[in-house]
Amino acid sequence: MNTLIKQGYDVKIIALRKPDCQAKNHLPYQIISDEKEIIEYAKEYQPDIIHTHWIFYQLPLVYRVSKALDVGFTIRSHSFDVLWKKSSIKQKIRRFIKNVNFIKIINDPLCKGVLVFPFAKKILVDLGIKAEKVIESFPVVDFEKFHDESDNGTDILNMGAAIQDYIGDAGIIYSDIEELKDIITKPVSQQMRQKGFELARKYDIRKQIHLLTNLWK
Repeated sequence: MNTLIKQGYDVKIIALRKPDCQAKNHLPYQIISDEKEIIEYAKEYQPDIIHTHWIFYQLPLVYRVSKALDVGFTIRSHSFDVLWKKSSIKQKIRRFIKNVNFIKIINDPLCKGVLVFPFAKKILVDLGIKAEKVIESFPVVDFEKFHDESDNGTDILNMGAAIQDYIGDAGIIYSDIEELKDIITKPVSQQMRQKGFELARKYDIRKQIHLLTNLWK
């Protein structure tokens, strides 16, 4: 959001509920859980585009708001909402909300596109989503905010479900925590550090943001 604002976009944020853990320095946002109130707030603001995250959860709501305003929308998916087989996705859809065709929603002209990690494009296309709707996008990072090449401290960052496509030789991938005992007690090699900086530069939000904003034109 900060990158969009710096580029001149006027952004309004609506949250459906209070955050479990609120950031210290967050952007202003409105908490509105009622659909009619969301539509009224949006009509007053008159957005040019609506953007949401996750293919499931609030997408049906966003679609209804989009139709009420006749305004297009975009989606940023995440790895965990596209990793199921077709039968599993159908089960998940039924579990969350009945009679909602998520594929039809994304294929609707109001949906300008969905950003996905590269490996997920085939998954969504195989489900029936139009290929032109699916935009490959790597994870992003605010490189300048975190860029620090001074000596490492003793803290460790566990990146969770990272895979070879994103890490390569810039990090350590393990299946068992026992594998890390020897690794974390030794300094990270300079070669690995530099690979990490190179990878972070590649995923810099400033280099990736156009994949989203191009959909808004």
